[in-house]
Amino acid sequence: MTELELVTPETLAPLTLEETAQTPAQEPAQEIVAPRGNAQMATKIYFWYNSRTQHIMQGAPPQFDHMKPMGYQTLECNHAHEAEMWSDRLRKQDQRITEMSDYEREQIEGPMREDLRKQIKGRLRELEAGIDTKNARLNAMFMKKALYMLDEQEAKAKTIRQSYLHVEAFEHGK
Repeated sequence: MTELELVTPETLAPLTLEETAQTPAQEPAQEIVAPRGNAQMATKIYFWYNSRTQHIMQGAPPQFDHMKPMGYQTLECNHAHEAEMWSDRLRKQDQRITEMSDYEREQIEGPMREDLRKQIKGRLRELEAGIDTKNARLNAMFMKKALYMLDEQEAKAKTIRQSYLHVEAFEHGK
């Protein structure tokens, strides 16, 4: 049996360049990947789900069940996979609702926008064909800008929005 020596900074000899070159390089630490479904979450995520209407809402812990809407059941996500699955369903539901509201908006605003665009283009043609005065040029510039703004407003209304849970957004850096 050998006797253990006490190692102190004074007893350690500094390594020379040749010795450091001969030491094996340290391998980078590999990430630990848990099997899917086994990644426990520090904070549980809750959803409220109505099986009759297939509607999902962001929920709250069981101590706040008095806030739960009638007909909804509380879903507790213990694993990251479960939270991702329900969050994905919530995103798809939100996307469907957004598409429906966009369609309704287009049904109302579309004909008005086309009528306004037709009036602006007609007035612009009249101004460009008319007398070359300062007011005519100014009005034509205004009409072109109004047409541009109308196109911008239409493009802005069609912006795609995607929502994340706070935990997921933090994970994805969004």
